[in-house]
Amino acid sequence: ITYEPEINVPFVQNNHFQAIDLGITKTITAINDKGKFFEINNPRYDLYWDSKIGAVQSRRDHCKKYSKKWHRLNKTIRTMVSKKNNQIKDWQHKTTKKMLENTKANTIIVGKLSVKNMGNSKNKTLNRSTQNNGYLSRFIEFLTYKAELIGKQVVKIDESYTSKTCYVCGKQHDMPLYRRDMTCDCGNIIDRDRNSAINIMIRYLSQNAIWTGYEHFAHNLRQTGLLTFDVSQIHPMNDITTRRNLHV
Repeated sequence: ITYEPEINVPFVQNNHFQAIDLGITKTITAINDKGKFFEINNPRYDLYWDSKIGAVQSRRDHCKKYSKKWHRLNKTIRTMVSKKNNQIKDWQHKTTKKMLENTKANTIIVGKLSVKNMGNSKNKTLNRSTQNNGYLSRFIEFLTYKAELIGKQVVKIDESYTSKTCYVCGKQHDMPLYRRDMTCDCGNIIDRDRNSAINIMIRYLSQNAIWTGYEHFAHNLRQTGLLTFDVSQIHPMNDITTRRNLHV
């Protein structure tokens, strides 16, 4: 049996971009340069299996250690953990493939993950969910290598404060993880994951001085109704040193 090696297609910039915010309940919140969103919910195979695994672990822990029953239950736990991991991995493979096949963008921007920062919540359920979503880093790995095979690129950028910063006026808000909407004094109210995806796009285009794409994106935000406020410009993030007024 012979195997043909996978050959990467050379990357060509086609001036189409897609920004992705990765999360817990919604694994993917993405926006393209036309201002259109798509979202993919997390099927939460981890929660399904963890409840079952926890029940078996409780039974095992009441057994005499290394007894026949203990070994039998321990083997059951290992089998269930393996099924959970395989199910999540299969979903990630299929989802990343489908995402890449259904976007014109050759440049896909994602935030650099920081599980430690994502888990700074006193809510134990959210902390557990965040820890389980170490799977997100593998999701990005799958997305990256599949993109390279078809001539696309995945770019990782710092996503600090993207969910907490109003994409319209640039004001930062103190938002706990359980709060799902970003509400700003300027009148902007938006799902925090969508707000983050917009800011990731703005940050990438600004930092790389892709002003044509930046203006195109701002115009399309207006067309889709995401800019309906009395403002003269989109604020290009507080950490951007190069500013450019965009009248939209």
